Amino acid sequence: MPIEHIIVLMLENRSFDHLLAYSGIEGLSGIDTSKTNPGVTGPVAMSNTAPDRMTHDPGHEFEDVDWQIYGAPPAATPRPVTLTGFANRGWPQAMQCATPELAPVLTHLAREFLVCDNWFASMPGPTWPNRFFVHAGSSGGLANSPSGLTSFGSVLLSQVGFSFQHGTLYDALTKAGKSWRIYHGDHFPQVCAIDTMPSVFVASKDKFRPFKAFAKDAAAAGLANYTFIEPNYSILSTFRNGDSQHPAGTLSAGERLIGTVAKAVMESPSWGSSMLIILYDEHGGFYDQVPPPAGCTPPGDAAFNAEKAAKPPKPAFAFDRYGIRVPAVVVSPWVKPRTVSHDLYDHASVIRTVFDVFGIPGQLTNRDGKATSLAPLIQKNLQVVAPPTVPSVPPAPAPHVAAEFAASAIEPTPYSHSVDGFTRIAAQVHHALLNYQAGMQPHELQAAAAALPNLAALPLLPKTASQDEARAYIAGVAMLVETHRLRQGP
Repeated sequence: MPIEHIIVLMLENRSFDHLLAYSGIEGLSGIDTSKTNPGVTGPVAMSNTAPDRMTHDPGHEFEDVDWQIYGAPPAATPRPVTLTGFANRGWPQAMQCATPELAPVLTHLAREFLVCDNWFASMPGPTWPNRFFVHAGSSGGLANSPSGLTSFGSVLLSQVGFSFQHGTLYDALTKAGKSWRIYHGDHFPQVCAIDTMPSVFVASKDKFRPFKAFAKDAAAAGLANYTFIEPNYSILSTFRNGDSQHPAGTLSAGERLIGTVAKAVMESPSWGSSMLIILYDEHGGFYDQVPPPAGCTPPGDAAFNAEKAAKPPKPAFAFDRYGIRVPAVVVSPWVKPRTVSHDLYDHASVIRTVFDVFGIPGQLTNRDGKATSLAPLIQKNLQVVAPPTVPSVPPAPAPHVAAEFAASAIEPTPYSHSVDGFTRIAAQVHHALLNYQAGMQPHELQAAAAALPNLAALPLLPKTASQDEARAYIAGVAMLVETHRLRQGP
């Protein structure tokens, strides 16, 4: 295989229709901009009127997506898929789509390289379980956003993290002798919610690097075999200052991030052996007109994480239906330019692609074992010698708050489940910091932290369900990490 470097940038909460229905890209399937949805006061039509920053965040928890797909409450008998539940719970903004001018970088890359118009979220639910599918081919039974720490009482800290019966893509890469690295724009990458990752985060400055180092590493031919890029969620500013393209933030900030990543890869000495995959974790409640296929392969692993959701679905979800369609763009000199793939993909396709490209045998779960790989799209001859210029995006506006560590940054947030999830990450990282001794390797730190204490034994941990207290804790642990990095040296 000519590909030696796979780079994945996963953004937040936008559907395929929302970002690309009005793109004008030739050859796309499942595009009809005359579609409507029943609203509270009458039909709501698709429109290209989405603002840079949305005024509302459409619902996208499991129960919300279930309603969006079926337009009817759960029932004992099978319900027909209608996709009529997007606008009639007070979310008419779900039908608003972006113009190409609002998403110039994504549209340009989708037009010039390869866009997949049948890539679906791995399950009909929110960010957390869908992101786990790209890391582990499963969510370990998690079907909704995480619950908060305060609901655990005397539960051991070992039960705060998320674990997977067959390990993760990172475990498989390490076993195969392939390098991997995670770049993060926020204080804590979401992948640190996986129970084995905080020890690596604390002990290894090479495996986890701030995003500001990405362009420099790429320019120095320092890309790993597999790179996963997490945006700046800006959890402490209610997502407003982030570049993840969460609806509380701006599309333009995410466009700048996409452009920065694409430009760095294209200008890298490793461009001729690279594949950049730009993905969105889930649809964020925004409308898409293509029914998510049923009958997909369940992961088949143990449901270690099922009860870590704030609201586990009852009955338990079988993970036999995909979520809503999301944008997916492949940027590489080894794909045929200006093409559209109509094959069926989901986030487990990333794992399948990595295994196929790097010759790693086997699978993690039944889902990634059956997932469609991007490897067949790799051409025999180099297609793009000089990559097309990446469009520029207007400069970033002034931040919402002066500093995320300032008291003013700790403001009420409607996105409590995301804060709960990041509090879990901070708690795991905090515990690893307390166990770390100079020079420890990740496996040594993980062993030292194996006998984990009662949650109440962890200093600074939030004592109530207050989101203000939780975010103050996240900020405090982030500062401890910064101090730790300075002690580790350059």
